[in-house]
Amino acid sequence: EPAYENHPTGANKPRVDSHKVRTQAYSAMLAGAAGHSYGSLDLFWFYKDADGPFPKNGFQHWQKAMAYEGSRQVGLMRRLFEERPWHKMVPDQSTIASEQGQGTQRIVAARAEDGNFLIAYTPVGRAVSIHMNKLNGSQVKAQWYDPRDGTWNAIGQYPNKGTQEFIAPSHGEKDDWALVLDAMP
Repeated sequence: EPAYENHPTGANKPRVDSHKVRTQAYSAMLAGAAGHSYGSLDLFWFYKDADGPFPKNGFQHWQKAMAYEGSRQVGLMRRLFEERPWHKMVPDQSTIASEQGQGTQRIVAARAEDGNFLIAYTPVGRAVSIHMNKLNGSQVKAQWYDPRDGTWNAIGQYPNKGTQEFIAPSHGEKDDWALVLDAMP
């Protein structure tokens, strides 16, 4: 069960935010999960006017919680995965040639079992090096997908050989990106 958005994490600590929601969702899906659920503490408890005034101990009215960033962004992740036969993906950390990192900064990857595409997720916008021989075809189309707003940044086409480094469009504590590689004939 993933962390619920706006859930407290301890005294004087920030609550669970949309970045944490996205990181857990992409990590689960690329590790082989058959799906992912989203949760918000305020929706779980169905906070309403009679429970107010709001915010009460950090809780928000359920109608405000319906518009949390994480709920929309999990939908953007779904759209990304549904553009490809995601159910044919296999987790494959061996595709990553660069340092994978640890904990909340760990890069995770999965590829189609037939080698037609690969998705790698970097929670903090780190550069990602990929062993290109994990994909089929003579060329690979590379793009960055922004999990915050669902936009694409085209990178270009690359020969499908050796190791290729891909630099994320931004780097920072909450600048996560999904690298999407599609094999070309």
